[in-house]
Amino acid sequence: MNQEICQPESQDFSPEEQAFMEKEYANQPRIEDAERCHLPPSGASNTLSPVYDWAKTVVALLQKQSNGQRVKARLWAYRYSGAEWLVMEFLDGAEGSFTFCIGEPHNYVVDDSSGTVTLVPDMTEALHMAGIVFNAVNAEVEVGNRRELNPCCCPDKTTSALKVESQKTGEDLAK
Repeated sequence: MNQEICQPESQDFSPEEQAFMEKEYANQPRIEDAERCHLPPSGASNTLSPVYDWAKTVVALLQKQSNGQRVKARLWAYRYSGAEWLVMEFLDGAEGSFTFCIGEPHNYVVDDSSGTVTLVPDMTEALHMAGIVFNAVNAEVEVGNRRELNPCCCPDKTTSALKVESQKTGEDLAK
């Protein structure tokens, strides 16, 4: 995923081959042309109707699972196979996750089974969509993955939460 259309230099191909490739590439969706929600710095967003419909479907699934209880969730990002990903992981009240793959035109996929991947054009779009869902279900959200492997950040050499210390006192600031 997150594939950019790579058009080779015309000098590498005959005019016939170049014309064929240009015709083929013209039919491919381009990420630059992908529709996006209008999300200005004022915070007054203009959400695309299909994004809103997607969010309503996800919210309905979560509300059905949680029986009206407050939902706990974790939002975290990762990089894998040359792409960026954002995960909405539901922990209490509703189980499962919804994963966004960043860098592709919208596909608006909703599936209540684990492993759902929704394609979005950029991380801003994914965060906006996650925010709509979290606000609608009044989720208690934790941001970031809690497993740190760097021994400089986790002196006990285990996979535990990041420890942030004061440079002056050495005191754990996360307490």
